[in-house]
Amino acid sequence: MSQRQRAACFLPGYLPGSWSRTMRRSLLGPILAAVMGAVQAQPSAPPRQTPANDQSNPAPSTASESSAQQPSAAVFRTEINYVEVDVSVTDEKGNFVRSLTQGDFQIFEEKIPQKIATFTEVAIPVDRTETTLFDGKPLPSDTASNQQPLDGRIYVMVLDDVHTHALQSSLVKKAANEFIEKHLGANDIAAVVYTGGRTDAAQEFTSNKLLLEQSVNRFMGRKIRSATLERLDAYNRQRGTQLPDSSSNRAGKGIQDPLDFERAYNARTSMGSLENIAQYLNNVQGRRKAILFFSEGIDYDTLDVMGDIQRNASDVLYAMKDAIAAATQNNVAFYTIDPRGLGAMFGGESIEMTAPPEDPAYGIGTQSLASEARRSQDSLRTLAEETGGLAVVNTNDFATAYDRIVHANSHYYLLGYYPKYERRDGRFRRIEVRVKRPGVKVVARKGYLRPRGREEKPPETPAPTDTSAGVKELLRSPLPQPGLTLGVTAAPFKGTDEKADVAVTIQVPGQGLSFKEENGRAVNQIEVSLIAIDHEAKVQGGDRVLIDPKLRPETHQLVQLTGFRLVRKLELKPGRYQLRVAAREAQKGTLGSVFYDLEVPDYRKKKLAMSGILLTSRAAALTLTPALDDDIKEMLETPPTPVRTFVAGDTLTAYAELYDPLERAHNVAITTRVKSVDGREVFRATEQRASTELEGKGGGYGHKVEIPLVDVEPGKYVLQIDAVPTIGKETALRELSFDVVAPPEPPPSTAGGGQEAQEDSDAVAFANFAFGPLSNRTKPEQIVIRSQAEWEKLWESLPTGKPLPKVDFEQEMLVAVFLGRRSTGGYSVRVDSVRREGDGIIVAYREVAPASDAIRTQQLTTPFAVARVVKTDGAVRFEQVEANKASQ
Repeated sequence: MSQRQRAACFLPGYLPGSWSRTMRRSLLGPILAAVMGAVQAQPSAPPRQTPANDQSNPAPSTASESSAQQPSAAVFRTEINYVEVDVSVTDEKGNFVRSLTQGDFQIFEEKIPQKIATFTEVAIPVDRTETTLFDGKPLPSDTASNQQPLDGRIYVMVLDDVHTHALQSSLVKKAANEFIEKHLGANDIAAVVYTGGRTDAAQEFTSNKLLLEQSVNRFMGRKIRSATLERLDAYNRQRGTQLPDSSSNRAGKGIQDPLDFERAYNARTSMGSLENIAQYLNNVQGRRKAILFFSEGIDYDTLDVMGDIQRNASDVLYAMKDAIAAATQNNVAFYTIDPRGLGAMFGGESIEMTAPPEDPAYGIGTQSLASEARRSQDSLRTLAEETGGLAVVNTNDFATAYDRIVHANSHYYLLGYYPKYERRDGRFRRIEVRVKRPGVKVVARKGYLRPRGREEKPPETPAPTDTSAGVKELLRSPLPQPGLTLGVTAAPFKGTDEKADVAVTIQVPGQGLSFKEENGRAVNQIEVSLIAIDHEAKVQGGDRVLIDPKLRPETHQLVQLTGFRLVRKLELKPGRYQLRVAAREAQKGTLGSVFYDLEVPDYRKKKLAMSGILLTSRAAALTLTPALDDDIKEMLETPPTPVRTFVAGDTLTAYAELYDPLERAHNVAITTRVKSVDGREVFRATEQRASTELEGKGGGYGHKVEIPLVDVEPGKYVLQIDAVPTIGKETALRELSFDVVAPPEPPPSTAGGGQEAQEDSDAVAFANFAFGPLSNRTKPEQIVIRSQAEWEKLWESLPTGKPLPKVDFEQEMLVAVFLGRRSTGGYSVRVDSVRREGDGIIVAYREVAPASDAIRTQQLTTPFAVARVVKTDGAVRFEQVEANKASQ
């Protein structure tokens, strides 16, 4: 199958050639498969001879209707006959012109006006990655969520290992890591792929800078030797024998490139990779898509159509045209980056030059070396200019170039239309965009290539049995999709054989669920499907859970506040995986998906190792968990949670296992720390474990620790668990980050000393002295405490973590008010007044709700308040007064 045919029939997961049978057993969507298609569809290489603001209807998008209503988010394309064009409009000074409307634009295809179907002004901020001050590293995250739709830039970093000299590998790593570290925003996502097809080194789409840098740091160039040097060696061999060899051309007047076929193969492979990635990105719309191509350029003379030196110029030229055509068809820009900078024209290969032929007609010498470098850079310029990108060549100032790339992908207008010309004939269609505004410069792509041949239906996606069509569609989508909100975390543990046991926790918040009433019960059905994809784009495990709740009214209220949580176990071999979770709720048909990057260690190795961390809290106990793996149930009393925002006053519980294969008797110090981002240590707990506890079985230590957040100030924190044995130098470390937010403060008292002002002669002295957002009591309740034993029992049930306050029950008693469940933070309660009524008293309390514009934590709270009251033996009656809004 030719390159041009592949451009016409390629769909995500369709990979032509001899390896399509393999792909039927693997995932049909990941970007790595697109690159492998370019590599493996090539003929076998011969042995060496020596890729804002919506003002109209959204474009076709995912199976999730809710996703389609968010044009600012990247969505999954399901329709082919739709064209997107991103447009940059600048004034005379080069500044982006904002606030244009759909009516200001006109689109012409082959000079025929087209009706603009979608219009969006895109203005994407650059969110800086939060780092710790004590080590300067990004905050470690062990969770993923689709609560916020993808609203950043989309990059694919293509590392051209087959066109990078091995000695220049460090320059590629430096240039690529500079972009990741300094120019990739926290709201951006990127992928790393290799043109040579190294799936073990590549990285799927992620916003995790550490994973991207690890992928880049595996790079090793393997460019073949210069054609000039190979021809010079061939010349010297001929001169010694006076007989022409296979490198001589037919006329016997020149020396052909001995590595011509391999060089052409590499060129077609790189261009095929760009083509397939551009085709793959056709599935993503609503964003400008950028391919950052790190390469020394194509070292092939595409003008040598007569084959005097290189005999495959036409094939390489067509491959380059196909890559450009795929980019223009799918609204992808190539940003080509020569990592050699100013040293490109004076490469290290010149030092290998021996004496060139005396006859200049051979065309072998330093000038031919310079011509090769110039042609390579010209190929980079062509790729960038023809797709609306930027060629970064002959410069060491990568920072300025990267700023231009980020800016170009941050401010633009996105227009979409359905072309009146619908033939699938493979022809190039010219596009012109005009703006009804004088004195502006309009930059848009020049056209696109129509599809050719019949539209291929994508093969069936490997997924757990009985997975619905909509959920399957999300599992094969290039990017996670918003809609039904999901939160995911995963932690690997040592298994019984070569595979590890991975605890996967999935939470579906209740706010996104709808229920209908049947026979006095609230009913719905939630389908959750999970697959694990390895670095070769093959599905290695999966699970499907169908939640079919029929809830009583009180349980329905709880679920609407907390949702559902699932804790499942996957058995996976050591390696890198992407977990894909997709879900659908049946009542409204809302779908959503989230992707999670996971690395499973090889716990069979004879070295100290630690499992992942399971984290939960007392507040998390209120979330229903209909699907909980039995093994994980034994680790924690409360199931783990993917929530990483907790209210001060809550108590966390962390669990991890340490695997200690060391044979000599020794102790291991396991230390749990909580540090603020500025390095302040707010919690530390250390326990000593002896190797004799393992009884020679090579198992592990179970380490569980409670972390009270009573005196922890609001802010961002890092939880670290490390293990240090008394012998050897090996250590083990796991860490994650979380947020602590403040509980709502009660309104200030109006009387001195915290006692409410009492003007009524029947008023009884009182004082609010204990309160908080968490009480572990989910129903409204009022309590009177008249003894020390009752007080100790109540205080022990409250998750305050503080010492028991002293109360003189000879002179006073306590009244406690519990509000029950509240869906967010920001709620509080206080005793408002106490007055006499006959022989008893009336306690009036008031609920304080958060202001309408207040920032609320999305966490279930159960507020309470305790007040001191002058002791009375009479009856106590509680009454609630009108609720207040918190002061703004």
